[in-house]
Amino acid sequence: MYVRCGVPQGSVLGPTLFTLFTNDLPSSVKSGDTFMYADDTTVFCIGSSQDVACNLLNCALEELFTWCVNNRLTPHPGKCEVMLLSKARLIGPLPAIYIGRSIIEYKATARLLALSILELYHLRFVTLKAFLHILSLFTFLCLNISHICKTFNRLCNLK
Repeated sequence: MYVRCGVPQGSVLGPTLFTLFTNDLPSSVKSGDTFMYADDTTVFCIGSSQDVACNLLNCALEELFTWCVNNRLTPHPGKCEVMLLSKARLIGPLPAIYIGRSIIEYKATARLLALSILELYHLRFVTLKAFLHILSLFTFLCLNISHICKTFNRLCNLK
């Protein structure tokens, strides 16, 4: 297959090159935190109110969009979704969230890796911070699962 630029889809080299290419993206998003896995990027912001969190998210997405334009990548607003988690009951209409000039749709559920996240208006037993720590642990396990399995198998085979 002839490829004028880039690499063929499904190649072994593709994910590695993409990771190298997007390596500086997290440092370009200063208004929020980024979580990247393969070619998926999650941006999240924590604020003292829904308005503060939404304003921070709009700033972070503007920074992300600027990085994409500068690096000739095109974000796909149709593949983007917004989810708002809060310990307090959400009041009033939710502010619009933009990527470029496109409004991103709010969702009640979302998927991050294999984890389904349900929107909860009252997080009584798990705070948002604890949820993010659990997500970080889950990510660590996913990224290191082959090493963990090999180590476990080696330990089981010791006699």
